[in-house]
Amino acid sequence: MTMTGKQMRALFALGTIFAVAVGVAFYQEGHAEHKGEITIITTSPVVEEHLSPFKDVIGQDYEAYRNHVYRVLTFALHFLGNLNHSDRRHIELALAYHDLGLWTDDDSLAYIEPSLKRAGEAASAEGWSEEAIQLVKNIVYWHHKVTAFEGPHADAVNAVRRADTVDFSMGIINHGMPWTHILNVYDGIKEKDTDVVIQEGLPSAGFHKMLMYLPLKRYGWKQLHQGIREIVTIFKW
Repeated sequence: MTMTGKQMRALFALGTIFAVAVGVAFYQEGHAEHKGEITIITTSPVVEEHLSPFKDVIGQDYEAYRNHVYRVLTFALHFLGNLNHSDRRHIELALAYHDLGLWTDDDSLAYIEPSLKRAGEAASAEGWSEEAIQLVKNIVYWHHKVTAFEGPHADAVNAVRRADTVDFSMGIINHGMPWTHILNVYDGIKEKDTDVVIQEGLPSAGFHKMLMYLPLKRYGWKQLHQGIREIVTIFKW
């Protein structure tokens, strides 16, 4: 599909207005800055176990989504201030599935419910407690909640919620995450004054471009309003 300059400007304007509106709401929540060193998490047995079976389904977007999952995991654990947080395995499993419905149920952009169903089934198959299964479901269901989640394990749910927002907005909404941390997670961390890589980064790999064009790809210009209506449903207040 080839877009005219006018159409591209219209799409960019729409995205900017939406980002600013959501950004204002998130900004009002307010958080102290999360400084200190950040550790970039580039692999996890839990994530790989649950995500890799969908590699063929996700197709050309696999690297983009995988990197997004690990960036969100990295930001979330940094917000929690503990790489060995007691809910880490639950967070990892939830993140593997949190956007998966975009590809497994590609007849709709309202992907939360199909993602939630798969995440719940996977958590149950692990033999986890009802409390742990509900945590996984809450992480998936509320990860686009604009205001703070209140309920069991709110620290974990809100850490993921904030981390996902940091990533999909590319740091425009940062929840106090230092800009240098955000850049480092994307680009990697090098030894000071050298080109020696200390930690590998997790580049966008087309993730944000995919998000921008997905409604057009699915619906085209004539039905774009349908895609927008579906996208709106993923946000909770």
